[in-house]
Amino acid sequence: MTTTQSRSADGAPSETRPKKRSGWLGFVLIGLAAFLVVAGLLFQIWAPDQLKRAPIDTDEVTELEGVALLPANFAEPSNLEQVDIRVYQGTTSDTDKSDDDVAVYDEYTCLLRDEGELDGCVDAEDPEGRLVTADLDRYATDRRTGEAVNDVEYVGEDAIPHTGLINKWPFDVEKKSYEMWDGVVGDSVEAKFVEESTLKGLDVYVFETDVTAEDVNILPDIPGTYINQATWYVDPVTGSIVGKKEHQERLLGGDTLVLNLDFEFTDAEYAQKVDDAKSNIQLLNLVTTILPIVFYVAGALCLVAGLLLMRRRRRAA
Repeated sequence: MTTTQSRSADGAPSETRPKKRSGWLGFVLIGLAAFLVVAGLLFQIWAPDQLKRAPIDTDEVTELEGVALLPANFAEPSNLEQVDIRVYQGTTSDTDKSDDDVAVYDEYTCLLRDEGELDGCVDAEDPEGRLVTADLDRYATDRRTGEAVNDVEYVGEDAIPHTGLINKWPFDVEKKSYEMWDGVVGDSVEAKFVEESTLKGLDVYVFETDVTAEDVNILPDIPGTYINQATWYVDPVTGSIVGKKEHQERLLGGDTLVLNLDFEFTDAEYAQKVDDAKSNIQLLNLVTTILPIVFYVAGALCLVAGLLLMRRRRRAA
């Protein structure tokens, strides 16, 4: 630190310390400390509510694979044959209809015979006849809780009313039962918490649904008995579904089997969902934990430095 010289009454040089510089620098550091503490509080208290919302720019296709017993002709469901199957579930956000609180989605699900080259759904005119079933759905959910929202302003007047969770669990999942939408039943069913587990290095909560419903449409306009047992692997931090296994049976007259399905996420789908969940967890931890700590520590250091400079100024005075 430099000093300046002045002359005393007898003409001898005397030193004058730069008191003004240390004074204003101390005020700046104290002000910076206050700013950093406020920033830390904002990241810790305000940011989580902003981040813990389902996105409204979703455009993804989830792929599942497995085996099934299928009839050659659903009009005469007999002589079931075992075939490989593939399921594509595409989910796209309606960004224009979504807002800060509600996310609106259009979703399709198609079940195919896994034959030939497949990279997505095929239509009913597929020359190889691979399409087994296809369903379209439009729904809205609360962006924080994942619960269905049925307001006409979001889904329109013709949408089927939904209940419970649909495409994800809430953020900060609890070890309890949740109500989960089942489109075949047309109502929500109980998803029971089973255990904690790990999936490809990610801590997950495991839930199970077990459904038997009679007199529901097991095929378009064809009523029958529907049996479904599913296992869901859920990231407890973000509520995202990172894995699913499902066994399904559909029967005519209570005893004539027309569909027997066993399928789950493909290996690539498991890996992608887990990687996405890990990235989202890291982002949440960075914003809600690491950055506040950094701001608090930096703020404390600035405060201490500022007070020391102010104290030094007062002593020099």
